[in-house]
Amino acid sequence: MKRELNDNFTIGEILTTVRQKWYEEYQKAERPYKHSKSEADVLHLRDEGKKYLDAETAAFQLKQSKSQDSETKWLKTALQRGTTSDKTAAGIVLVQDNPKYNLGRLISLISQVRSTKHNQCGMIITSLKELFLEDLLHPTFKLLKLEEQDLDKLDINLNNGSDSIIKTNAGRNRLLAHWYFEDQLREQYERFVTNLSAVASNTVDTNREKAISIMSGLLIANAEQEHKLLELLVNKLGDPSSKVGSKAVFCLNKLLYEHPNMKLIVLREVEKLLFRRNVNQRTQYYAICLLSQYVLDKNDEEIAATLIEVYFAFFKACLKKGEPDSRMMAAILMGVSRAYPFAKIDSKILNEHIDSIYKVVHLGSFNVSLNALNLLHQITGKDESQTNRFYSAFYRKLFDRQIGVANKHAVFLNLLYRVLQKDQSILRSYAFIKRILQITFYFSANMVCAMLYIVSKVLERRRDLKYMLFEPYKVIKAENDVCEVNDSLSDTEDVHVIENENSIMLSNIIVGSDSETKPDVKKESDIKVEMQDVKPYDPFCRNPLYAGATKGINAELEALSRHFHPSVSLFANQIIQGKSIEYTGDPLEDLTLIRFLDRYVFKNPKKLESKKVQKKNDPLAQRAGYTPKGIRSLSVDSAAYLNEREERIPVDELFLYRYLKQKDEIKKRVKKEDDEDDEDADSVNSEEFNDMLDRMGGGQNFGQDFDDLDIAADIQPRKKKGKANEESDDDEDTEDNVSQSEDDDIIDDASEDFDEDIADNDELQDLSDIDLVDIDDENLSDIEFNDSEDEGIFVSAEKFAEMLEEQNKSKGKHGGSNVFSSSDGASAKQIDWEIKRHQRMKGPFGKKRKSVQSSNNNRAKKFKR
Repeated sequence: MKRELNDNFTIGEILTTVRQKWYEEYQKAERPYKHSKSEADVLHLRDEGKKYLDAETAAFQLKQSKSQDSETKWLKTALQRGTTSDKTAAGIVLVQDNPKYNLGRLISLISQVRSTKHNQCGMIITSLKELFLEDLLHPTFKLLKLEEQDLDKLDINLNNGSDSIIKTNAGRNRLLAHWYFEDQLREQYERFVTNLSAVASNTVDTNREKAISIMSGLLIANAEQEHKLLELLVNKLGDPSSKVGSKAVFCLNKLLYEHPNMKLIVLREVEKLLFRRNVNQRTQYYAICLLSQYVLDKNDEEIAATLIEVYFAFFKACLKKGEPDSRMMAAILMGVSRAYPFAKIDSKILNEHIDSIYKVVHLGSFNVSLNALNLLHQITGKDESQTNRFYSAFYRKLFDRQIGVANKHAVFLNLLYRVLQKDQSILRSYAFIKRILQITFYFSANMVCAMLYIVSKVLERRRDLKYMLFEPYKVIKAENDVCEVNDSLSDTEDVHVIENENSIMLSNIIVGSDSETKPDVKKESDIKVEMQDVKPYDPFCRNPLYAGATKGINAELEALSRHFHPSVSLFANQIIQGKSIEYTGDPLEDLTLIRFLDRYVFKNPKKLESKKVQKKNDPLAQRAGYTPKGIRSLSVDSAAYLNEREERIPVDELFLYRYLKQKDEIKKRVKKEDDEDDEDADSVNSEEFNDMLDRMGGGQNFGQDFDDLDIAADIQPRKKKGKANEESDDDEDTEDNVSQSEDDDIIDDASEDFDEDIADNDELQDLSDIDLVDIDDENLSDIEFNDSEDEGIFVSAEKFAEMLEEQNKSKGKHGGSNVFSSSDGASAKQIDWEIKRHQRMKGPFGKKRKSVQSSNNNRAKKFKR
């Protein structure tokens, strides 16, 4: 809302009104006015406006000095005692609040841009950019100088009252001060741009990039000083640093995207740079790259024609320098191919350079020749006389060795698909497909799969080629050049193949975009045929029409079906079976060796980051890295991957899937067994033990009945072999037999382990005289319990001393984990051997094998009995 001043307004009222943009105080002039004032009058009015503005500023500063506002006091303190960043921030805030009365602070801030330190430069210019765009510059109109204002308005007779704005001298003075402030603001903005250009020439690359970014932001957001800003940006294409030059290209592309109407203006400015004297080649290359990225439409015919003229001027220069294989040539050809569809130029201009373009195809590198082939393909679409020459050049280019190692596989495959789809000659397309299948044997698996995918899509839309590739044709004799159609062909086929002894003829049927549409049956007089002499297949023929492709044997797909890579084999088999290859991902990325190795080492795919919402077909959108889709996006060792059905797993990952599936099943089975063992080990817990004691001791009366407790009551005497006690009952005999079988198992396990380890341990060779089989019979038989011993469980002092003496002979500490019981009468050597064997069986991680652990458990049970 614009505020109109009347005679009753005072300075105090101006200060207390609601804050608004400075240009909303008076209506902003849209364009410069013509007035009758002379230069002397303008200078007088300038001095007068400065005087009035200084008076208003002084009144404002006086009122602010008396203010008790805490925010105002804090800003004053920051300006006096704060750091450089604090002073800058405080000055920005003051200018935002009242720009008209803080013009001096704005001048001080702008002067710091050139003289500031490197680490503070970015902060100051960013703050000033936001200040100008948000508060100082008008969003629609440009700032005007004082002499461009309607100065005649100041001479209106005040008594007439014809102008509602100027009714008193005070109103006239305020308007003049306002115009003077606008003039000074325009001057300070121009000074800020000049200081930015100085920063853009700084020795620090970071400051130069920051200055370029700020200048492009100012130019995109506001039209003020646009010509000077554009000139500075285009000039930075020649920066010595390639990084800064690339930044300038990006900023200019962003400008063209935001303001498409500036295409011609930027083109003229870039032309000045290109044809300037003493411009280095790198500057020209960056300028051509900028022009080649123009986004054109049907209304840009003039721009497209101008671009092609510029491109061909440098095309001639490159040929004169003998540089048909340079990055400049690649950029020129790409620019011509992008501008050609939108330009209406005479065909003679292209015909002058057509031979040179074909020369680039044959002499240039693969990337350069690919751009040339793209251009020639577009020219062929408008000039059919170049068809045979183009297809012959492209057919020969398929033998280029750089196809497999180039970095533009996607561009090449796209061009290949468009060429095969557009070709009307069945014989030539068939020769192309045959050569494609032949060269795939020299490429990596991902490239082979991509080319098979292209072939599948072409065959899907060209059923005539599909018939020639898979269905054998019959020989039909013809006399007097009269050809008969093969009756054996089904009515559903789209092509009739006729062969005689001297010629081969193919009906040249135009296949539309709809593959399901069947052509009408043509009369014999309406059928156009292509004829050639019968010759054997020549794989190195220059012209695909005369290669004799139909005379060769179609063995390529059969060989590819037995390819070592499962995906290649799968794709080839699907083509042989007449099925269309359905693949949702990108075979060029999914089937690379490095991606397979990443899956092999269980490297997880990158997580999809939340991307900013960008406009559709935004050319400035940063190209995101390829992210796999579907099952390929899952980690191979994750539960989600292992839970998938096997038929949904890609064939190149079946090995990993089956291996990990089997490994997972083994882990689950081992875990289940360990859980069962833990349950057995924990079966005798504290509660069960207390219950047993209660049953044995009579519950709460256990302390009272301790004298009646017979611990050795269940201990049964053991007999020697062959001397069973006749008085023992059947239960005791059964128990003895079980004990004996357990002892035999222990001895067998020990003997097997001993035989395996004795060859690797020299210290055990002195144990060869030990008869392990007799250990159980001789030593265990000495442990006998008589009826007299059942009466007491205590031994005499002499017996206890002997037991301690034998215990001291062992190397293990009493109560240690490596101590073995010698109560069965085993010798010291036997105990030492068992200790060493026990240590070896524990392994590096302290785990015993199950056989050894079960053996020790059985031995412990035997001693308990």
